[in-house]
Amino acid sequence: MAPRPRILIVEDEFLLAMDLVQALQAAGYEVAGPAPSVRLALETIAGVNPDAAVLDIQLTDGTSFPVARRLVELGLPFIFFTSFTRTAIPEDLAQVPHVSKLEPHSEVLEALSCALGEKAP
Repeated sequence: MAPRPRILIVEDEFLLAMDLVQALQAAGYEVAGPAPSVRLALETIAGVNPDAAVLDIQLTDGTSFPVARRLVELGLPFIFFTSFTRTAIPEDLAQVPHVSKLEPHSEVLEALSCALGEKAP
């Protein structure tokens, strides 16, 4: 069996991040992060080479949009996992899947699987 993809988590709320780490690991994914800031997320992308990412929009040092744009440049799939509505997402990132933090983790896993082009774990 091939190893599951490595997923970068960009989330600054510790408890939410740990909950998401557990959900992804339980689904068989390898997890990188969580990165709580834009700077750490960009460093992690450069050092770890994730296969995909889950991004919160609002971080301690601004929005994750620079991270999202870097992922687009690299051709890496990702989803937004946020309490922001879709209207807060810039037009150039409007096609990115968006899952509300109010949704169960099964929705995150489904969106992530779709972004990766795989069957749900």
